[in-house]
Amino acid sequence: PYRCTAKLPTKREVRFDIADLSMNGVGLRSKDQSLGEGLQIGTVLTGATLDFRKEGTVTSDLMVTFLRSSQSTSNTVYHIGCRFLNLPRAKERDLQRLITYLELARRDGKN
Repeated sequence: PYRCTAKLPTKREVRFDIADLSMNGVGLRSKDQSLGEGLQIGTVLTGATLDFRKEGTVTSDLMVTFLRSSQSTSNTVYHIGCRFLNLPRAKERDLQRLITYLELARRDGKN
């Protein structure tokens, strides 16, 4: 999976798996049990870097807009929805190209 690293308001760096991407924001997942204590709707994750490997990176602050946890057999999985904050116009174009590329790659992988 693609990864995202960001800093919590406490300045602690956290890592997420990227589950979904759109022009409005990103869906993240984590099994980091310490997130249950400090993460809530409205939290700003600063300096978030979304790493799409050879396709490039996108850096932006993210605001948590959705938060849900689910229990698997051994772990709690956190599902976090975030919207981009202060994403420059030039990065919006890059993001649109990246979304198009990922969608085409996903479709090609299913055929």
